[in-house]
Amino acid sequence: MKISSQSLSKILKFFSLQTLIQGLDFVSSFIIIRSLAKEQYALYLISLSITMSLNTLSDMGVGSVVLSEGGKVWSEREKMSNLMYAYTYFRKRLALLFGCLVVFTSAYLFYLNKFSPILFFLSLSIMVIDFLFRLQYNGSKYVLQLVGEVINVQKLEAIVNFGKFIFILTIALAGLANGVSLLIPLAASSFALMFLARKRTLKYIDIQIKGTKDYFIKFKSKIVNQLPFNIYSFYQGQINNFILSFFGSTLLLADFNVLSKIGIFNVIFSAFIVNYVAPIIVKVHSYADFIKLYTQSLAFVLTLSIAFTALIVIFKKYFLLIIGASFETVLPFMTPMAFFVIVQLIANFAISINYASGLTDKFWLMIPTTILTQIVALLLIDVTHLYGIIFYNIIVLIPQIVISGLITHFEGQKKYIINRASLLAN
Repeated sequence: MKISSQSLSKILKFFSLQTLIQGLDFVSSFIIIRSLAKEQYALYLISLSITMSLNTLSDMGVGSVVLSEGGKVWSEREKMSNLMYAYTYFRKRLALLFGCLVVFTSAYLFYLNKFSPILFFLSLSIMVIDFLFRLQYNGSKYVLQLVGEVINVQKLEAIVNFGKFIFILTIALAGLANGVSLLIPLAASSFALMFLARKRTLKYIDIQIKGTKDYFIKFKSKIVNQLPFNIYSFYQGQINNFILSFFGSTLLLADFNVLSKIGIFNVIFSAFIVNYVAPIIVKVHSYADFIKLYTQSLAFVLTLSIAFTALIVIFKKYFLLIIGASFETVLPFMTPMAFFVIVQLIANFAISINYASGLTDKFWLMIPTTILTQIVALLLIDVTHLYGIIFYNIIVLIPQIVISGLITHFEGQKKYIINRASLLAN
């Protein structure tokens, strides 16, 4: 794999900044873990699922259209402005449309875990505000990534994450930490990101321009195609919370999430895929180049993931120093969890690249295959303890990886054949 000195410099700078960003998040997350009782930490996690659910259901392929179409028109101000207007228009309406579903499922999770209605309404209010700020920021982030300002985006995130870290630390030291108060720094950081990124984005788009019919048609078409898969993604994102809560183990929910922190470096690698690799891949013009970049990037992040995750497992006593003695019981489960986070990275890579490339029309195939796998796994595996939960999650990732690989191969070839025919016709 040949890498020019300039590309290597950009990659090293990316990883340096991303390590700083995730390092601040890492420290913040463990301040939260050590500041909260297990029940309050579970409340915090369930509250976070509100924003994640809104993000999933308000996307419906909208982000995929922005990346695939933006890869063609990123240098044309008017077309990019049209594209981003349509992005905001559809995401806000999708959020309103599916908001009731999110409220209902979140309320049910709070009920299963015996949290009060007041806590639910407070958490819901903060997380909805966080989502609205984050939605605006994500639009600006797409623009900045497509025009090549990935490093500047990271600098903004590093600055804001430092501010969030100070905010969380202040709440913890003041003795005010609980499952709701620690949500406030999240909303505040989302506002700061939105404000700072928006100022940079105005150099590349005009927010006064309205979307054209052409882009509206493309967004509507993608939304229709993505509807089954995104509803499934919402379900899939909540399934662990439902399973753990249904079996009456709020503490198990906290244990599983804390143990998953051994995949902290995978967050950095996933960010590299989404923020660095994907914007490059959407600009290639041949299937051969697409596959070459795909395989090289996967090999690169997978090698690093295995190496860093293995180090964390080997030096598990230092991991315990970070998470605190109250979570000592999770240490025997680190090896199977390490396998899970590596498999999860592969699945996320495959889905992220297909998503960015616009290869999403066949994503619905994951729905029946994964649900069937889940049913079989639940019949065969005891999910009332951590071993069962971990192996359950590993097994249900298999159809996602297989289907994503088949989509990459067959749909990828078809896409580039069509693109080549279109270029020749012109």
